[in-house]
Amino acid sequence: ATLEGDRLLAGINTVLTRNLNGGAGLTSGEIAFTDRNGLTTALNLTADDVGGSLDELVNTINDQLAAAGNTLALSTNSSGNGLRITDNGTGTGNFTVSGKLADELQIAVSNVASNTANGTNLQKKWVGLGTSMNVFNNGDSPGSGTIRITDGTGSTQEIDISREFENVSDFLNFLNTRPNIDI
Repeated sequence: ATLEGDRLLAGINTVLTRNLNGGAGLTSGEIAFTDRNGLTTALNLTADDVGGSLDELVNTINDQLAAAGNTLALSTNSSGNGLRITDNGTGTGNFTVSGKLADELQIAVSNVASNTANGTNLQKKWVGLGTSMNVFNNGDSPGSGTIRITDGTGSTQEIDISREFENVSDFLNFLNTRPNIDI
């Protein structure tokens, strides 16, 4: 039998879009960009477009805007926690970004008279020691089974999990009692 799962890693200096907005992720749909030249470009992004990494989504949007002749472009803001909109054209009007996806990306702006605007924090999903184990399995605490752990030194060990854990701290304490594993 073959077991397939979701993508786990986004890449260096990026995040999976499903981990944005506190883990709610993004939905597909329309986002509209009006540059300072007055050109409006409406993009209809699919689930595949919004289902990968944030960098992949930004590249998709930027490629489609450029292909349409729109002078707006997205990049990561200087804090690394959101997006920045830049108008690279020579227009003197105001730019606007709107739509449900713009709201989810925290970049919905209206009548911006400068060449740049910063979106707000995209609220990446956080996990702490007190995080309930229920968040990792669609509301059900992960059950029993075997997991393979590789620690920072490269030591690998298969561990039989025969009980449920209340939170991340309980699980890490259990793992750290296993011989030859240091997490």
